[in-house]
Amino acid sequence: MQITKKRDLLINDLISLAEEKKEEKKGVLHYVFWICFPVFIFFFTYLMYNLYKTRAENENYEIFVRVTGISIIAFLLIVLLILLYFKKLDYKKAVFFIIFISYIGFLTYMLYTPMKVRQHDTWSDNGHYDYAVYMFNNFSLPNKVFDEKEIFQFYHPPLNYFVQACFMHLFKYIGFYDNLVSSNEQLFGACQILSCYYSFLTVVFIAKSINLLKIKDSHKIPAIIFGAFFPRLFQFAGQLNNDPLSSLLTVISIYYLLRWYLKGKKILNIVLCATFLGLAMSTKLSSVIVCGGFAVVFIIEFVKTLARKDGSLKFSSLLIQYLSFLMIVAPLGLWFQFYSHYVYKIPFNFVFRNLNADLFTGPRSYIQNSSFFDLSYYDSSNSGKIYTDDMFNLLARFIFPFYIPDCQTNFIYANPFDHYNILTYAIKTAAFGEFSYINGDIPAVVIIFFGYILYFLLLFIIFYSLFNRKLFKDKVYHLSLFTVFSIIAFYLYLQVKMPFGCSMDFRYIVPIILPLALVFGCAIDKLENSSNLFSRSMSKILVSSLVTFSSFSLVFYLVSK
Repeated sequence: MQITKKRDLLINDLISLAEEKKEEKKGVLHYVFWICFPVFIFFFTYLMYNLYKTRAENENYEIFVRVTGISIIAFLLIVLLILLYFKKLDYKKAVFFIIFISYIGFLTYMLYTPMKVRQHDTWSDNGHYDYAVYMFNNFSLPNKVFDEKEIFQFYHPPLNYFVQACFMHLFKYIGFYDNLVSSNEQLFGACQILSCYYSFLTVVFIAKSINLLKIKDSHKIPAIIFGAFFPRLFQFAGQLNNDPLSSLLTVISIYYLLRWYLKGKKILNIVLCATFLGLAMSTKLSSVIVCGGFAVVFIIEFVKTLARKDGSLKFSSLLIQYLSFLMIVAPLGLWFQFYSHYVYKIPFNFVFRNLNADLFTGPRSYIQNSSFFDLSYYDSSNSGKIYTDDMFNLLARFIFPFYIPDCQTNFIYANPFDHYNILTYAIKTAAFGEFSYINGDIPAVVIIFFGYILYFLLLFIIFYSLFNRKLFKDKVYHLSLFTVFSIIAFYLYLQVKMPFGCSMDFRYIVPIILPLALVFGCAIDKLENSSNLFSRSMSKILVSSLVTFSSFSLVFYLVSK
């Protein structure tokens, strides 16, 4: 009898050991794949840029690029449906297909979009192009005193331009065709390869972050779809300013904060979180938008440590981690503020404000026309309203979900001279930036409509969680919500500090995509698992809205011009 028991125990031990080995091997293969796959994507992007962009002067070039992109996506969708039909589609395969399809969308947009189309402050005097080319030629920061009215984009931290300068030098020697390396402009345009890659990596880290959620895999998928096909990421795939890199690094910092919060509070994760946040701030200082959410998380953990709750760190360990975070993020993120103050002679926390007065959206000292629906406002040369009344300014800009004159001037697309209401402008620029398009009006209207639906669903989720706390005890939900509030608070502060139409652009808060996706993922899971029919119905509405919003985003950027 004892021999039998020992034999059974031995067999069980061997089985357990074999399973552990299998898991270990599986884990190694997993890491190998997620290292090799991004490397492949970068070189594939580089190859496609060379093969396609050299033919950009051909009149059929754009059509060929779009048809190729649409064909590849159609093929991937067919394979996806076949796997689904034969029940061979598991969660990991589904995530891979989502990421790869979104990448093909990014690549298609980047290839058909000329380097001077839909850019922000790039080709003007002292714009992003001049900054990158200066570093390309000198490999140093400008060493002179700038006039505050003429510094323009040179007040930004330099990391993005340093990376672009390095890539321009590299591409100068490894570009396939002479017409792609014949001038500094062409070399700078090749940095679209980097921008496309940044959008791809952003989606990868959004998916990795959502994968950390302790919810059903089927409930993670809609949240990943939302992040992977978020419309502004398509536009970022072709833009040459510092926004794509800044957003990527900020998203990575959120990912490592999540890992720290959920995976035993290891010091490596908080060091990586601080490093990527510092690098994000060295790219664009507005990356601090997430710091409010981070601070709330740190305070909660500090209180848990003082209360000696289960799972909390020792006080000394937590203090060492917090000091490590501060000692990394402060010098990395703020060094350029001191450099620009003492070398360029500009004030601390300087933001370039020499903007067109027609962009002003705050109360004025006079009233041009008091008719509520009259469209002659801001001043005589532009569209918009001028009011001295602070309360009207507060209501029309910050409180109302939309403002009728905004819809009358440009119903679909955003224009900083023609829009006044913040929510309307945020939703429009989240989808289309500050640009107009042709051939995409139908999907554009659908995107705006479901953008509003998702906004109201977010409000519903927030209020629902206040009255159903048992359903929303998930700490990732609260971390994500704190980060959303932090970013929104920064965004609203920006509108007060700099009340201009261009300040309302969603590009300043693109990293909010990740915490929003996390909130939606948690909400879907909790609502779907509820015994309440209303809650389950709201979950289905949320899923369908996320998928519809995302699907039409992909369609829009494949067909619009």
